[in-house]
Amino acid sequence: MRRLLFVPIKVGAGLLLVVAIAAMILAFLLGETAAATATLVPNADKANAGAWQNNLSVACSTGSVATTCSSTIDEDIDSPIDSDFVQSVNNPNTSQTVQFELSDSPGDLLTLTDLTVRFRASKNNNNRVLTVNVEIHKSDNSLIGSPTPVTLTTTATNYSYTVSSLSLTTTDVNGLYIQIVPNTISGSNNSKVLVQTVNVDITYSQPTPTATATPTATETETPTPTPTATPTATPTATETETPTPTPTATPTATETETPTPTPTAIPTATPTATETETPTPTPTGTPPATPPATGT
Repeated sequence: MRRLLFVPIKVGAGLLLVVAIAAMILAFLLGETAAATATLVPNADKANAGAWQNNLSVACSTGSVATTCSSTIDEDIDSPIDSDFVQSVNNPNTSQTVQFELSDSPGDLLTLTDLTVRFRASKNNNNRVLTVNVEIHKSDNSLIGSPTPVTLTTTATNYSYTVSSLSLTTTDVNGLYIQIVPNTISGSNNSKVLVQTVNVDITYSQPTPTATATPTATETETPTPTPTATPTATPTATETETPTPTPTATPTATETETPTPTPTAIPTATPTATETETPTPTPTGTPPATPPATGT
């Protein structure tokens, strides 16, 4: 599968270039189908011809409904739970099989191309040489691949095989089931086959994406943001030194000449009259009378 490297391009003038590159990539991918993987696990007891039981000695069911035994072998094989399992009868033969349905295909599956069956198994003791095979069948009971039986030990061990170059549809995948086939090779006394878990890993193709015409993007001029006036910080008042007042010269009073007061005449003391002896008046003669004027 090709890997695509995307190089970031600045938005704006390069937008049309991005659209053009995207269109080319889409056209390139139209000729390919993406591959994906998934894991199918047992999800129902299908048939029990060999009288198999779970770890609690409860017989496995039939009819593809109950999960009496399938639920004990459906965990992730990479995190197995060996305390639960399915077990055969003592010294089983190849006809004493058990079957389990598998979970359905992923919703985006177009064609299943490869599958790998992984299972974990053992035997309960060393009395017998036992083998087991985990087969995968289609709904018409046809076998997929040619698996080879494995010889078991008393230690739970992982086994696997792969079948490639398949072309299974969604319907084919939904009809898949597994069949566990035990066998006793040699030995004496009793031994049982134990299967702890089964996983079926699949690789499949997905539907080809439908090309949608990508409209040519019209470059929109990015508006220049209106700058927000940054408020001018109110300056911290700098303490101004109070100027020392310049002393105002006090005008020197012009000395006004105090007028010399006009001296007030000190009144001369009125001399006390000296009593003068009053002279005795001299008698004056009476003048003669003037005659009155006569009119002319």
